[in-house]
Amino acid sequence: MTTANFGNHNWGMVVDVDKCIGCNA
Repeated sequence: MTTANFGNHNWGMVVDVDKCIGCNA
């Protein structure tokens, strides 16, 4: 689990999105 801050959206528990963080970044 990785804690990423997307603007005002605070993702504490990222599961599938965690793999897409690299794609979104």
